[in-house]
Amino acid sequence: MQAAFLIHRALRGLLVLWLVHLMTFMLIRLVPGDPAEVIAGEQATPEAVDQIRESLGLTEPLPVQYWNALRGVLTGDLGESLFSGLAVTRLLLDAVPPSLSIALGALAFAVMAGVLLGAIAGLTRGRIVDRCVSALAGLGIAMPSFWVGMMLVTIFSITLNWLPATSYAPLARGTGEWASHIVLPAIALGTTVAAEIARHTRGGVIDVMEKPFIRAARARGATGAQLVLRHVLRNTAIPVITVIGLSGGTLLGGTVVVETVFGISGLGNLAISSVLSRDYPVIQGYVLLTALIVVVINLTVDILYGVVNPKVRKR
Repeated sequence: MQAAFLIHRALRGLLVLWLVHLMTFMLIRLVPGDPAEVIAGEQATPEAVDQIRESLGLTEPLPVQYWNALRGVLTGDLGESLFSGLAVTRLLLDAVPPSLSIALGALAFAVMAGVLLGAIAGLTRGRIVDRCVSALAGLGIAMPSFWVGMMLVTIFSITLNWLPATSYAPLARGTGEWASHIVLPAIALGTTVAAEIARHTRGGVIDVMEKPFIRAARARGATGAQLVLRHVLRNTAIPVITVIGLSGGTLLGGTVVVETVFGISGLGNLAISSVLSRDYPVIQGYVLLTALIVVVINLTVDILYGVVNPKVRKR
């Protein structure tokens, strides 16, 4: 992997993060509502509200407020919550494990199920298996994650009593208990992405199977798993990797709904409570963190592009 390729992508990612930070700072101040009024309460006098607003630094000119916020980010200090007084970094670190566990679990489920079903459908084009997988993929795209989550809870938690319906177990309590708490949320969140991956994998397999090099590989004696793994799936990897990269933001955003259904306190619940209370530092920290995760995912996708197709690195 060429160093210039990585440096170019990394610098572009830093530019995106700065633009996200700037836009978030401006947009949350355009939303109606004043955090000082929320902190002071409904019975507070205007003088008390003004005093709180001044203590929070909200009376400073916007350029000064933004410079203070940006300087904090550059020094690793995201500030403190306007309501709890806790460090934003601490709040985010406490909320990351549940959300990241669900998102990674959803991604793993989506990749395994999507690639497997898509490959089977592509290799059995026009047959009953292909039609069934295509129908399932269309159904998976149409089903919202909250509905899938409620159905999973009804079947596997209430009816069969196999898995817990709510809450999150940290990894420190054991791998088995941790996995049992995230499997249902991960499947609920990853179903739509799995359906998208299956559709793109199917299309890619069908396209590759018609290429001349597949006939040449067969003439050289390549059959079965060797043909599929070495020639077919490798040459369908680019569109599948693209879907995975684009799904990173979708999975992070989807944790808001899934965490609500399964009663899990993660980044989604933190974001909702911060928006409702106009907690500016927490909102900015949350958006910046999610943007950083998306940038890292996209950088990883770019690297995988270069691994799968070295021509990408020369662009």
